[in-house]
Amino acid sequence: SRTQAQVVMETPLPSLLIHRPLDITKKGRFRGVALAVSAQFIVYGTQDGTLYFYVRESLRFVQMMTDPLFSGKPITLLTFSPQGKFLAVAVKGDPSVYVVEPNFKSRSRSGVVYTVTNHSGNIVYSIWGQVKDGSSVISTLFSADSQGTVLKTPFHVNRTLLVSQTVSEYIYKCESDIIQLQFTPHKLFISHSVRCACLVF
Repeated sequence: SRTQAQVVMETPLPSLLIHRPLDITKKGRFRGVALAVSAQFIVYGTQDGTLYFYVRESLRFVQMMTDPLFSGKPITLLTFSPQGKFLAVAVKGDPSVYVVEPNFKSRSRSGVVYTVTNHSGNIVYSIWGQVKDGSSVISTLFSADSQGTVLKTPFHVNRTLLVSQTVSEYIYKCESDIIQLQFTPHKLFISHSVRCACLVF
């Protein structure tokens, strides 16, 4: 109704709205192409394969990083894991997903800890979800490529398990373009140009 529309217009702006620009111009001349936000940080990806990390509340710059695996390539997609421990990075013209572990509390720099290499096309969508595995709940990356393939990759917080038990698994294949992935508890919804599928975990 007209009254309801007026109420919506009077609603305060979302608290996530950034009222002043991030101070990134001093770091060089570039064009940003991807953005992701976690509970604590904002990460800004550029066309030259560089990631700029900022504190979410204060917008204070904390770290700049790149990696030889994707340096010089335009970043097309960034997604944080549920607790913000991992960051999935996709770049233009590359069928891999690079998983970075941001590190701001020690002298060790952030870097790639795992690469999802089983895709056959450009990465078009990625999303994280919490998937139950026995008595544990594991942060799991779901990624889709331009060939209609969806992969599931679990990531253990324990560094030994991260290296030994991180294995990507094919979970869905379609013949049309994937439009979106959406994860809710125990379910992954896959939307493509022909139909919508639901996978239960």
